[in-house]
Amino acid sequence: LTQSGLQLPVSCSSMVFPPYRILLPKKLNNVLTCGRCVSVDRYVHASIRVIPACYITGQAAGIAAAMAANQNITPRNISVKDLQTAIPKSMEY
Repeated sequence: LTQSGLQLPVSCSSMVFPPYRILLPKKLNNVLTCGRCVSVDRYVHASIRVIPACYITGQAAGIAAAMAANQNITPRNISVKDLQTAIPKSMEY
C-alpha cells in the first residue's frame, strides 16, 4: 500500500510459485486440490496455509482445470511450462 492507501499492483516476476505437483492427489485422477488441502509437509504447511498462498494455488488449480478441459486431457498431463506462462498472464489487467 502507498501512503495514500492505494494498493499497487504486484509484479508477478517477484512471486514464488509452489510446484504444480502439490495440487495433484497421488491416487485420484481428474482432481486438483488447492488452498489448505494441498500436499505438503508440516514445515511448509505453516507458510502455505495463509491467504496469499491459498489464493495462488486456487488460481493455478482453476487455470490448470481449464487447460485440461480445453485440451481434453487430465490435469496430470497438462504442460507445467504452459501453466507457468498462463498464471502471470491471468493477473494482467
